[in-house]
Amino acid sequence: YVRLKNLPGLAGRGKTSNLGEIRVATDQSTSRKISQFCVRLEAKQRLRFNYGLTER
Repeated sequence: YVRLKNLPGLAGRGKTSNLGEIRVATDQSTSRKISQFCVRLEAKQRLRFNYGLTER
């Protein structure tokens, strides 16, 4: 178990909620609220893509 330092491009918990708001604001064609699940999934996919990290 290795503790990671602050990674560039990785937001804290406060920024992930803002990401959903920004996403909703920019995507007005569908004009539906992005679920919290979707926001977390995107953060998880971003981690895996950028750093090769998985949950375990």
